[in-house]
Amino acid sequence: MKVKKVGITLSVLGLIMTASFAAGAYARADAEKSSYIIVSGKDITIISAARSSDTEELASQCGYDTDEYIIETTDCGEYTAVELFPAMDYSLSVDGETLIGRATGGTVGALLEERGVTLGEEDILSVSPELEVSDGIEIKISRVTYGEDIKEEPLLHSTEYIDSADLCKGEEKTVSEGRDGVRKLTYSVRYVDGEEDSRKLVEDETVTEPTPTVIARGIKETPKPVEQNKTSSSLSPSKTTAATTKSESDHTKSNTSSSQAPSENKATSGTTVTVGDGVITASSGAEYAYTGKLSMKATAYSYNAGGYTSSGAPAQVGIVAALPSTLAPGTRVYIVSDDGKYTYGPAVVGDIPGSDVIDLFFETENECRQFGIRQVTVYVLS
Repeated sequence: MKVKKVGITLSVLGLIMTASFAAGAYARADAEKSSYIIVSGKDITIISAARSSDTEELASQCGYDTDEYIIETTDCGEYTAVELFPAMDYSLSVDGETLIGRATGGTVGALLEERGVTLGEEDILSVSPELEVSDGIEIKISRVTYGEDIKEEPLLHSTEYIDSADLCKGEEKTVSEGRDGVRKLTYSVRYVDGEEDSRKLVEDETVTEPTPTVIARGIKETPKPVEQNKTSSSLSPSKTTAATTKSESDHTKSNTSSSQAPSENKATSGTTVTVGDGVITASSGAEYAYTGKLSMKATAYSYNAGGYTSSGAPAQVGIVAALPSTLAPGTRVYIVSDDGKYTYGPAVVGDIPGSDVIDLFFETENECRQFGIRQVTVYVLS
């Protein structure tokens, strides 16, 4: 084998052309042997009459570490051109895999094309496709895809208030219960390598409208009875007689604060009642509509020999006494003891007591003693 080194000042192409003449001469001198031109950069080595056709072995014989080069051969007829390119290691991560390879140079874009890797319109390349491949370069491609996500959320219902003339101020009543609606949200979701990167709301649709809760609020004033003329026809629940004026001192009580415990006798009216929503029903079946109620302490009074109330009406069962600041004169009421033993029944406020109690008229002193002092519920009638 004959080896000849050639100068390095020529271009690679020029070197190969120059060396080809020399190789041809060697080949003609020894036609049975093969001739090779070993080219690395601007260095060129001519091998004539080579005894081996293994290009790696030939390159090693010329002093090249073949682990650091990529070898490419070209048959040029009378000789074989062997080019040695410095090997550039690279890694390419794409589609969940990492590919390790060696390249001879060129751009990243050319390398991807050589590997058959295509980029989507929105795929992300970690380096510029125009970047020259260098030894140890790491290249990553992130795939960008899009999807749709649909979610349903509740539309919370509101509460509406309406005025009601059927209810007194401070009272409320639920007219109808509300229901939440349904809202459908459609998102366009951007994924990078299968992981959500961002999302954008593209449609907001109301599937079911919410229904509000409707509550009625009372606007009606609690009725205050108009003060009546001082006549028994306007105050007495049982009969009509001529009115006679009297002073407050005529309200003479008998044993109204007796400490004797009340007996188990029946109430004066001798009836039991059923109290419903705004209506009192007596055992007789008579109904009394009421608009409010008060919890009061009740006492009892009577006259030994007749008498008149402060309103001028004769004192009689059905006429009760109350302070005007609590119950205005002429107010119609229905009275039941809280212990359920007395039902005084319907009455009219027609007298004024000496303290903030409701004073009930009874026919006899004995009845007053039996009643004693009790807690009662006073229903204000319509």
